[in-house]
Amino acid sequence: FQTGSPCSPSRSATSHRNAICRVEIKIRMLTIVNGLKSCIGIFRFHNDSYRPTSYNFWEMLSAKLDDARERLQHIRCRRALPSDVEQISGLLQQFAADGLVIDQSLDDLYDDVQKFWLAHEQSLVVACGALQIYSAQWGELRSLAVQPDLQGLGLGQELLRFALRDAEQFRLKQVFVFTAIPGYFQRLGFTLARLGDIPDEVLARRRKLYGDTCMTKHVLILKIK
Repeated sequence: FQTGSPCSPSRSATSHRNAICRVEIKIRMLTIVNGLKSCIGIFRFHNDSYRPTSYNFWEMLSAKLDDARERLQHIRCRRALPSDVEQISGLLQQFAADGLVIDQSLDDLYDDVQKFWLAHEQSLVVACGALQIYSAQWGELRSLAVQPDLQGLGLGQELLRFALRDAEQFRLKQVFVFTAIPGYFQRLGFTLARLGDIPDEVLARRRKLYGDTCMTKHVLILKIK
């Protein structure tokens, strides 16, 4: 993945930088594992005589990884612009109906556009994610969505990496996420938590903005101090 403007951490605290680095290492490893799992699943679906050590398996695995690498070469990550809002809205709508992401109006998305990172393939927005800040110490990773045909290639993890660097730049102490797939974030260093672990004033600000959307799901917290 590439981005037009590098996002360099501004905080000098070693422990803070190390926390981000640990997450980035996990992101890279998880991207590789997800790619392998995806290839294995495709091979099993198309081959009744599946043999994990067969030459055909490794040949197809290599081909699928080459295809994925070729497609990813054309995908770039950057901050969202106002001209991206309608595509971001369309992407989020695919998941908002199931309560997986916050359902925001176009007006709200225009107000929040500076909070979003996105991945685009030429002129098409294929993934997005945002960091919402509620206090000097707390933020939320939200609106993480990836086009279904590109899931499993590491786009979500890459956007998470940029969002966490924003959290570091703003010197946040903790970031939380509401999700229906806690294992995904646990593998990236987040830990399962309770709603009561988040300060009441932070939850009050969130409810004022988004109501109780997604709050019935699992909550996980990443400490980045």
